[in-house]
Amino acid sequence: MIKAKTKHLLSLATALGMLLIATSCNSGAEKEEAVVAAADSVTEVKQEAVNFLYPATLASDWKPGDPQNIVKIQEIYKIMLSDSNYEATLPYFGDSITNVTFDNRKVRVSKEEFLELVKKFRKGFKTLDEEFRSYVVMRSDALKSEMVMLWLKEKGTRLSGRVDSSGYQETWRFNDQGKIDYRSTFVRYDF
Repeated sequence: MIKAKTKHLLSLATALGMLLIATSCNSGAEKEEAVVAAADSVTEVKQEAVNFLYPATLASDWKPGDPQNIVKIQEIYKIMLSDSNYEATLPYFGDSITNVTFDNRKVRVSKEEFLELVKKFRKGFKTLDEEFRSYVVMRSDALKSEMVMLWLKEKGTRLSGRVDSSGYQETWRFNDQGKIDYRSTFVRYDF
């Protein structure tokens, strides 16, 4: 691990040195080409092969996905928090969605039914706030899908006046047509 980091730092230092020399010696178009060449050499850091102890049974070809899919999930949340215009998110969904709740209840519903479940959830709160702690989107070509993973902090006041707080992790899957067809969640209550 230290050897790999050292190689990476040396490659980075070399590229930065090339960049400094290129910018001080060249002018005009030559300077731009040298800067691009130096920047390209920074990204050419070789990854050492990793021998995992256990094989991945779902997929092992994960790579960064389309960040716009994170924005789509955030738009769903924004609409839910404002409790309005749910239908605006219909184009994001496939014809049906598998939804797995924190208590392991699994249902397969139409996109319209899914939004009714979201509305019903929201109607249980006087106030509701979601803090997006972190998020990432990953793509698997083998699975022909992308997964958006969110880590959230939720605070809400129920209709009864009881205040709830929870931390949770959600996974939203976008199928090969770019439509949401799966959502699951894991929750830890903080109260």
